[in-house]
Amino acid sequence: MIRLIILTIALTANMAFAQSSFVSLPLPQNVSIELPKNWIVATENTRITAEAFAESLGGHKNTDLKFLAESYDQQNHRIANVNVVYLPNAPPLSQSELRAFTQSEFESNTKGLQGQINEVIKKVGGRLLSWEKPKRVEINGVTLMELGYSTIVPSTGEGVFKVKMLHMFAGPKSFKLTIGYSVDRALVLEPITNHIINSLKQK
Repeated sequence: MIRLIILTIALTANMAFAQSSFVSLPLPQNVSIELPKNWIVATENTRITAEAFAESLGGHKNTDLKFLAESYDQQNHRIANVNVVYLPNAPPLSQSELRAFTQSEFESNTKGLQGQINEVIKKVGGRLLSWEKPKRVEINGVTLMELGYSTIVPSTGEGVFKVKMLHMFAGPKSFKLTIGYSVDRALVLEPITNHIINSLKQK
């Protein structure tokens, strides 16, 4: 009985921590995600916490085609980041068409993407370490194409980063969410980045 009470208290504390540690950010095109309050949002003129960004209603007023937020350790090394880019000129795929895609169609539509990402990483002195085949995922009623990879850029001192890219196709409302974290801190950061991904919504 005592063990049950202790477990209940621990679970309640964890739930309260989770509820108080994240803030919902409304972004353009009726997209929203939840971020840890202490992550840093990069705006046009300054860098502020996600909590301050939400309180200033910056998400409601922002009409940019991109959003960037990052997390840093005590040595000011970037250890995680999230990026939303809007794709008004994306291929005219509908949500229903994306749901009907076969695996071969997913691979056909991402053909050449691995090479493009590899070239970008090489230009900054990095290496593409692994690549995952694209797949379909459903998040809060939205269908997305997900692919992942790991990379390292030795000059930045950030170590190996694991990255997920999620593409949502819906005509001019299309967007891409990219999220990455340091593999060295995966125990702490992977649950956080999973929470961010699973919080993704588009009304």
